[in-house]
Amino acid sequence: MYELNFGPVLSNFEELMQGLWTTIYLSVSAMILGLLVSIVCAIGKTSGGRLGCCPASRKAMRRLHWRHQTRPVLRRTDVGARSRDGQGTA
Repeated sequence: MYELNFGPVLSNFEELMQGLWTTIYLSVSAMILGLLVSIVCAIGKTSGGRLGCCPASRKAMRRLHWRHQTRPVLRRTDVGARSRDGQGTA
């Protein structure tokens, strides 16, 4: 029968706790940064000012949407595609 050996884990407990603290710190920092960015974007969107209409972001979103929509067609992997009459695959 296998025995669990926690000796190496307990001998490096300080490093384990430092890694845990670093993980929690990075997670909370990323959440706060994301919240701040989303609040600024929401305020810009609802204020109707120049900040809300960023042509660069719209252009990037159109490009991503186009890539997402045309990639299956270009690769001929459009699963479940229907013909013009709506029956079966194209």
